[in-house]
Amino acid sequence: ADFMVKCMENGTYEIRSTNDTSQDPDMLPRIGEKRVYTNGILFKLEVTGPYGPNDSLPKSVPVKKNESYIQPLNQLDQNEVKTQCDCNYDDPSNHACNISFMFKNGFGAVNGKPFNITTPDYPHTADALILIQYNKSYEFVINNNGNDFNVTHAYHQHINPFQVQTHIGKNGFIALNTTWWDTLGNNPKNESDYIRMRFWTRDYQGLIITHCHLLQHEDRGMMGFYEIVNTSEITCVNQPQTTTEKPDDNMNTLYASTEEPGHASRTCVDLCVYWMIILLSLME
Repeated sequence: ADFMVKCMENGTYEIRSTNDTSQDPDMLPRIGEKRVYTNGILFKLEVTGPYGPNDSLPKSVPVKKNESYIQPLNQLDQNEVKTQCDCNYDDPSNHACNISFMFKNGFGAVNGKPFNITTPDYPHTADALILIQYNKSYEFVINNNGNDFNVTHAYHQHINPFQVQTHIGKNGFIALNTTWWDTLGNNPKNESDYIRMRFWTRDYQGLIITHCHLLQHEDRGMMGFYEIVNTSEITCVNQPQTTTEKPDDNMNTLYASTEEPGHASRTCVDLCVYWMIILLSLME
């Protein structure tokens, strides 16, 4: 987060949390008062002189450089921004650039896919959520509550910061339109609360990790990645295929089926039962 403050004199200033929801009165009931830690010290500022009473805050911000990864995207025409993505995992006919955080069968998931790596070699394209093109501008729509649970998730993506295209929260209480982020959480009540954001795919090709920035959700599988590829002709190699799960030669690693992520745990149970049967037969 970025803060800009003006301290009127030298000294120590404490920046504290608050439950003031005057900008968004509906926020506190949605997240629950017990989850809001009020009057806690977030950080302290030590201000020392010299200080002039006529000092003023800057009236403008530095201009973002064109052709850079933080060039503003809000003024681009709609035809300059790609809103369709290739090779959506599980549904190649769906070309929407959507990311949805959710819980599925007790696990965290992104677009219905709990985190899973089924291929041994980088860049693991077969496990990508979607494939997008290098050196383009994209618009994504983020749903931080894909199951309609009353649970807040925090969207985070690596490498490329993104610029929101609408206010997030009432009056921009969470994020103001056109501000830049790499992590942004909310608890959307409907599609109007989804995060609509844009970013550039310049300077980097490869995997972009995305996950919920709440560690307890990420660790349960609410993580995935999409891939930036330097080609205009994209072949969808990330569509699920039925494979036969099998242990490796040392039986230390289990390869899960790409048809159903998370299947490896049942494979482990099957192996345990198998070895139990063998031991019982030897004891007879």
